[in-house]
Amino acid sequence: MRNAPSVTYPVGRCAFYGRVLWMCCGLGVLALLLMQWSYPTMPLWWAVSGWLAWGAWCGVAVWSWRRQPVGRLQWDARAAQPGSPAVGQWFWQTEGVAPRALRRLDWVLDAQSVLLLRLQVAQGRPVWVWLQAVDARERWDDLRRALMAHT
Repeated sequence: MRNAPSVTYPVGRCAFYGRVLWMCCGLGVLALLLMQWSYPTMPLWWAVSGWLAWGAWCGVAVWSWRRQPVGRLQWDARAAQPGSPAVGQWFWQTEGVAPRALRRLDWVLDAQSVLLLRLQVAQGRPVWVWLQAVDARERWDDLRRALMAHT
């Protein structure tokens, strides 16, 4: 398993993540409606503050979904890692920017056809990316092999 193939995988907005966010927005509406139905004598300011909080959360959800990073995740099996005898290196590339070597890649969630990864570049904040099999089905198994062997 040490010789995972080199692979480049596209990263974009994840439909699974979008569905989870919208499901949470829908559950929030149901919770607010249930609260108003269960407590008809509730003070008006409670209801208004609940709807305002729900609206703010939905706004943050839309903002989060629209700001998902877009780029390419690459495993180069022949690259050498600086300061390590291991062969192979992960790279992250966004549009118009040269590929940057990753210092660390964390496998956070695995739902078989959807992955959540945390990418740590040399400088800067970590980048959270969702990968989904439908983006490049023919390379999905190669990506998973590389992740399994080198994370």
